[in-house]
Amino acid sequence: MILPIYLYGQEVLRRADDEADLTKKEELTRLVEDMKETLKNADGCGLAAPQVGVPLRVLIVDGTELTDTYPYLKDFRRTMINPKILEESKETCSYSEGCLSVPGIYADVVRPAAMKVEYYDENFEKQVEVFDKFGCRMVQHEMAHLDGRLFVDELSPIRKKIIAKKLQNIASARFRRDTDQNNQLKFKEMGAFHAYDIRGIWNVDWDEDVAYKVGFFVPELLGTDKVLLGRDCRLS
Repeated sequence: MILPIYLYGQEVLRRADDEADLTKKEELTRLVEDMKETLKNADGCGLAAPQVGVPLRVLIVDGTELTDTYPYLKDFRRTMINPKILEESKETCSYSEGCLSVPGIYADVVRPAAMKVEYYDENFEKQVEVFDKFGCRMVQHEMAHLDGRLFVDELSPIRKKIIAKKLQNIASARFRRDTDQNNQLKFKEMGAFHAYDIRGIWNVDWDEDVAYKVGFFVPELLGTDKVLLGRDCRLS
């Protein structure tokens, strides 16, 4: 089932999450499968449980679609339950990061170049693994979500000031995508406007005036592929 993806500005993204109860295997397995489906639908490479409104220390990463840039990620898929950092390198590195919960914004972020992590996999077996390169960065980004931190928190004061208006626009929209009991997509307007378009994923574009749109395509509900725009929403 495709789960809602919560955007910047919503409280669930800012809390320190609870450890998952490993005895609740059925519930956790269902959550992980739903997160995988949600991630695939959103065309992302990582997702943490709070991004779908679940305040538990659970994350998934999938680098298999990034092999054109990072060939070593061709088999890189991980499900991590209750991950804990055991060691981090003193050496740092910088990669460009983006986030499904902060759509349309990308920035270089400096983090440790490698780390050792203890976690439980999707079979509830304990693993200890060392991560480096971009695989490490994917895990670091998602683990930060579990402590209520977003990649934009790691930016310099000047960079934060530059993107402040964009973040404000995302927060004011506060969209949430839901599914009903029949697993049909439906949408709830959480802010000042709404929009639908043919891309089928969270999407925000800005022009020079920081106009933006957030888009979805639901043919089974709209019966059409035309774009429907709400108030206070302009296309770049």
